[in-house]
Amino acid sequence: MTTGASKDRGARPTRAVPLRARRDLVVAYQSTSQGNRWVLKDPVADRYFHLRAEEYFIFQQLDGSIGFEELQRRWQSRHSPRRVSVAQLQEFCWSLY
Repeated sequence: MTTGASKDRGARPTRAVPLRARRDLVVAYQSTSQGNRWVLKDPVADRYFHLRAEEYFIFQQLDGSIGFEELQRRWQSRHSPRRVSVAQLQEFCWSLY
Protein backbone atom coordinates (compact mmCIF):
# COMPACT_ATOMS: atom_id res chain seq x y z
CA MET A 1 0.00 0.00 0.00
CA THR A 2 1.30 3.46 -0.83
CA THR A 3 0.70 6.84 0.70
CA GLY A 4 0.62 10.03 -1.34
CA ALA A 5 0.56 13.50 0.14
CA SER A 6 -1.44 16.31 -1.40
CA LYS A 7 0.40 19.49 -2.42
CA ASP A 8 -2.14 21.63 -0.53
CA ARG A 9 -1.04 22.79 2.91
CA GLY A 10 -3.02 21.24 5.69
CA ALA A 11 -4.52 18.62 3.41
CA ARG A 12 -4.69 15.10 4.73
CA PRO A 13 -2.55 12.53 2.93
CA THR A 14 -4.58 10.00 1.02
CA ARG A 15 -3.88 6.30 0.86
CA ALA A 16 -4.21 4.31 -2.30
CA VAL A 17 -6.38 1.30 -1.68
CA PRO A 18 -5.60 -1.42 -4.21
CA LEU A 19 -8.86 -2.50 -5.80
CA ARG A 20 -9.23 -5.98 -7.21
CA ALA A 21 -12.27 -7.54 -8.84
CA ARG A 22 -13.11 -11.02 -7.68
CA ARG A 23 -11.74 -13.58 -10.07
CA ASP A 24 -14.75 -15.87 -9.77
CA LEU A 25 -17.18 -13.40 -11.39
CA VAL A 26 -18.49 -14.55 -14.76
CA VAL A 27 -18.69 -11.83 -17.44
CA ALA A 28 -20.98 -11.90 -20.49
CA TYR A 29 -21.71 -9.22 -23.09
CA GLN A 30 -25.32 -8.63 -24.14
CA SER A 31 -26.77 -6.56 -26.94
CA THR A 32 -30.45 -5.82 -26.30
CA SER A 33 -33.11 -3.49 -27.60
CA GLN A 34 -32.34 -1.31 -24.58
CA GLY A 35 -28.67 -1.06 -25.53
CA ASN A 36 -25.42 -2.89 -24.96
CA ARG A 37 -24.36 -4.01 -21.52
CA TRP A 38 -22.15 -6.42 -19.66
CA VAL A 39 -23.58 -8.86 -17.17
CA LEU A 40 -21.51 -9.99 -14.21
CA LYS A 41 -22.63 -13.12 -12.42
CA ASP A 42 -21.61 -13.67 -8.81
CA PRO A 43 -21.66 -17.47 -8.56
CA VAL A 44 -21.38 -17.43 -4.76
CA ALA A 45 -24.35 -15.14 -4.05
CA ASP A 46 -26.16 -16.07 -7.28
CA ARG A 47 -26.53 -12.35 -8.07
CA TYR A 48 -26.28 -10.55 -11.40
CA PHE A 49 -24.96 -7.06 -12.09
CA HIS A 50 -25.88 -5.27 -15.32
CA LEU A 51 -23.21 -2.74 -16.30
CA ARG A 52 -23.21 0.04 -18.86
CA ALA A 53 -20.00 0.75 -20.80
CA GLU A 54 -18.82 3.37 -18.27
CA GLU A 55 -19.33 0.97 -15.39
CA TYR A 56 -17.67 -1.91 -17.19
CA PHE A 57 -14.64 0.32 -17.79
CA ILE A 58 -14.37 0.73 -14.01
CA PHE A 59 -14.69 -3.02 -13.49
CA GLN A 60 -11.89 -3.65 -16.01
CA GLN A 61 -9.55 -1.37 -14.05
CA LEU A 62 -9.90 -3.38 -10.82
CA ASP A 63 -6.69 -5.37 -11.19
CA GLY A 64 -5.26 -4.68 -7.73
CA SER A 65 -2.70 -2.11 -8.87
CA ILE A 66 -4.59 1.18 -8.39
CA GLY A 67 -6.60 3.07 -5.82
CA PHE A 68 -9.69 5.25 -6.11
CA GLU A 69 -7.84 8.44 -7.08
CA GLU A 70 -6.03 6.73 -9.97
CA LEU A 71 -9.30 5.09 -11.00
CA GLN A 72 -10.91 8.54 -11.03
CA ARG A 73 -8.07 9.95 -13.17
CA ARG A 74 -8.35 7.10 -15.68
CA TRP A 75 -12.14 7.32 -15.89
CA GLN A 76 -12.13 11.08 -16.43
CA SER A 77 -9.37 10.79 -19.01
CA ARG A 78 -11.39 8.23 -20.96
CA HIS A 79 -14.80 9.93 -20.59
CA SER A 80 -13.81 13.61 -20.74
CA PRO A 81 -15.43 16.10 -20.28
CA ARG A 82 -17.58 14.05 -17.91
CA ARG A 83 -16.56 13.91 -14.25
CA VAL A 84 -16.87 11.36 -11.47
CA SER A 85 -16.08 11.79 -7.79
CA VAL A 86 -14.08 9.39 -5.66
CA ALA A 87 -17.22 8.95 -3.53
CA GLN A 88 -19.21 7.86 -6.59
CA LEU A 89 -16.50 5.36 -7.54
CA GLN A 90 -16.41 4.01 -3.99
CA GLU A 91 -20.18 3.58 -3.93
CA PHE A 92 -20.15 1.74 -7.24
CA CYS A 93 -17.27 -0.56 -6.27
CA TRP A 94 -18.82 -1.41 -2.91
CA SER A 95 -22.09 -2.27 -4.69
CA LEU A 96 -20.25 -5.09 -6.47
CA TYR A 97 -19.46 -6.82 -3.15
